[in-house]
Amino acid sequence: MDHDEGVTGAETKAVGAQRIHAVRDGIPQGTCAHRVVATHGGSPTFVVASWIRKPIESAGRASFRAPSGGTTALREDGLFHNRFHHRHLPRSGR
Repeated sequence: MDHDEGVTGAETKAVGAQRIHAVRDGIPQGTCAHRVVATHGGSPTFVVASWIRKPIESAGRASFRAPSGGTTALREDGLFHNRFHHRHLPRSGR
């Protein structure tokens, strides 16, 4: 997670994951049924890892992919409050 790719100004995976974890709790928890979080590149892994409360230190061993231009649905069940990756919705117009 702390590997330096050697690109000037680039952040490590650990720094990116820390930024995502920091904003997770800032997403409103009101009565809205859905929240939309836009991602780019490798960030879906860290969004999902953060959402399921996976520690940053172990997130480097995970990989959650999302289709380019698509939508990924994440769910929490109402009984046990388990969180899971539900499905990928294709980009419209395909």
